[in-house]
Amino acid sequence: MSGTSPLGDPASGLELQNFAERQGRVLITTAKRLMATPLATLLTIAVIAISLALPATFFCSVISLQDVGLSWRGNTVVTVYLEQSMDDAAGAVLTQEMAAREDIRHANHISKEQAAADFAQWTGFEELLSSLDENPLPGAIVIEPAIDLSDVKAAESLAVNLLAIDGVESADMDVQWLERLNAVLRLLNTGIAIVASLLAIAVIITIGNTLRLDVQARREEIAVAQLVGASDNFVQKPFLFTGLLYGFVGGLLAALLTTLAIALLNSPVAALAAEYQSSFRLSGLGVSGFFALLASGTLLGLCGAWLTVRQHILRV
Repeated sequence: MSGTSPLGDPASGLELQNFAERQGRVLITTAKRLMATPLATLLTIAVIAISLALPATFFCSVISLQDVGLSWRGNTVVTVYLEQSMDDAAGAVLTQEMAAREDIRHANHISKEQAAADFAQWTGFEELLSSLDENPLPGAIVIEPAIDLSDVKAAESLAVNLLAIDGVESADMDVQWLERLNAVLRLLNTGIAIVASLLAIAVIITIGNTLRLDVQARREEIAVAQLVGASDNFVQKPFLFTGLLYGFVGGLLAALLTTLAIALLNSPVAALAAEYQSSFRLSGLGVSGFFALLASGTLLGLCGAWLTVRQHILRV
């Protein structure tokens, strides 16, 4: 029947079911073999978990700092200080003119009286200011730019344009600390990538060495299986499942260790952030991070098993 899908063929469905059952039996047998040597299995899984948890914890920390930097950059404003001789009425008119510019999203005028009140509140020098005959503080305009201040040329162009306006004394556009933070985070990301790569190689070597010893211990069993006609794929399958289980359980344990590490770090981080009136917290793996770590461990385990077992079984 030309219109019948192969998947709808009862024979195909039965073959698929038999295949799944065979793989399940091999997987269960492999798991039982690992549980027969709990200490050795636990040590191997612990090495894998720690190797995966270390870069994952640092990566979560850096991502949290990057998110904070992006949120602060999004709230970055430019403070334009007006000349002392400009009165509040002229400052309000200039604020409206600035708000109409394409490179400015919002502009808010701060009068001289408001500037003095804010200064007195922040510094506690209210009596000193009240003793002066004249308010020494100029008016200001707080601007929310419509451009990305991380673009150096655009930021410099905005600063030049603002300073060229009549009545503007100076402009405070201090975003250098954000650039330095981003530079440090880029350096940390590169370092984490290097460390993660080295630890991934260590995971592959650990699994490979463990399975090499397992192959040597079962050398006679493998030789007998080959003599009676077992294919290389058939002989390799239990060892590949062993590497897969090592990686899967190691990735699962790594996710738990990373979550625990983030929870333990958040207490001192919260105390430090509170000193700066911030509610900053480290973010955890999340669902995507959890599955990514689990998949990474499984793939590394399978890769280490395949690279090692194939070579040694061919020798047998």
